[in-house]
Amino acid sequence: MNILTTELEKRKIKRMSNEESNQLTKECLQTALINIMATKPFNKITITELVLQSGVSRTAFYRNYKTKEDILKELSNEIIHTLALTISEFRAHSNDKGWYYGIFTSVQDNAKILLLLLQSNTAIRRIFDASSLIEMINPPATRQEHYENLAFEGAFFKIILNWLEGGMNDSINDITDYCVKLCGNKNYN
Repeated sequence: MNILTTELEKRKIKRMSNEESNQLTKECLQTALINIMATKPFNKITITELVLQSGVSRTAFYRNYKTKEDILKELSNEIIHTLALTISEFRAHSNDKGWYYGIFTSVQDNAKILLLLLQSNTAIRRIFDASSLIEMINPPATRQEHYENLAFEGAFFKIILNWLEGGMNDSINDITDYCVKLCGNKNYN
């Protein structure tokens, strides 16, 4: 049974609007791509495989995406958005431990997708290479603050990458404690 049939049965959907249908199609294609990427390098995956695995037609694929890279870009953007929201939500914590704990929990919750996207060398790398998630939420007031943010994020994201790619062997509590000690108090209120 393909992904689309399973999703339709779960949702007990007989008739959908075009918007709902397109969203379900995208979800099925994203899930299929993630499943295939777990067993095969991204550059070896074909559109035919994607549509067969997802249960959607080739026409439906091209109605939603131009290339398989577009699916990865959308997944990357969703992860960036999720992490930015997590940072924003946990900014309200009065202590850094709660803030770090929330970030590492979000990374752990999205580990499978993050690892697959990192392995495929996609746009997800921009989370760890160039973008400032902190500045997406709270633009810096000065150039010095901008550079402080970059320095903090560079160190922090390197820790996240190492933890993620190393199998997340340290517990979230332990890695949180390390970050509080190593990265110091970074207050985003």
